[in-house]
Amino acid sequence: MKILNLKQGTQEWEKSRKESFNASETPALFEVNPFAPKNPLELAHLKYGDLVIHKNQAMIAGSENEGWIRERVEEVTGITFQPLVGAWDNDERFRASFDGISFDGDEVLEIKFSKYTYEKVKQGEIPKNYYLQMQHQLLVSGAKEAIFAAVNPDSREIVIKGGITKDEKIVEEIIKRWIEFEKEYKDKKLPPLEIERDDVDWELAVMAYKVAEQHYKEAKATFEEAKQTLIELSEGVKTKGFGITVIPVKSSRYEYAKAKEYIPPEVLEKIKKESITYRIQKEKQ
Repeated sequence: MKILNLKQGTQEWEKSRKESFNASETPALFEVNPFAPKNPLELAHLKYGDLVIHKNQAMIAGSENEGWIRERVEEVTGITFQPLVGAWDNDERFRASFDGISFDGDEVLEIKFSKYTYEKVKQGEIPKNYYLQMQHQLLVSGAKEAIFAAVNPDSREIVIKGGITKDEKIVEEIIKRWIEFEKEYKDKKLPPLEIERDDVDWELAVMAYKVAEQHYKEAKATFEEAKQTLIELSEGVKTKGFGITVIPVKSSRYEYAKAKEYIPPEVLEKIKKESITYRIQKEKQ
């Protein structure tokens, strides 16, 4: 990996990202980002157009707390990390801004300051957008593993997930999608992210939609009311007449989310929930 003389957050760093394939942007190519850019077109407007994404409060808080979180990870893992920006030796367009990388280059660190992410990682799940980001980082750095640290902003509790190694198939797909992305969008006229219409055809279509939507809501409410009346009249017994049959359907399920480890059958019975739903069947004409 080539280490770049760039400091994260500076104008020089922001400018360099316009021309490079960045780890944090990779999830947009797979359309798994819960925030902008969410897809390749939005990413194209960000890199080659006029789209500007301002940092929200959560992003600012993450940057402000990164230092002490990195120190906490160092205490737990015994690994010293340094933040830096690097480019892949084979193709310097592929870059990553690391929250931390070990001095021997064997481990990279990604930090997230988010209650949602903290809860996910605590349950053993890494959100797909961050997993893809780390796969990109492993490609750029050549590191043996990635370490993911998520912090609950309210309690300051931290959960650390290590042993994340390179998935060759995913890395190949990342490379492929970035190459295709540049060919499709760079130096091209970008399709608009949105358009606004004020022509008569659009106005009439909108009016028709609004009227139909209101009729649909009213019909749905009437339908649900009639359905509930049939269920109440059936009194929990299969009932038919005038071409309609009401069928009570019993079901049960286990609340596995309440269990953290293997649950013995006798315990499963205690948390078993039973319910009855009704299916209304119309006879074929």
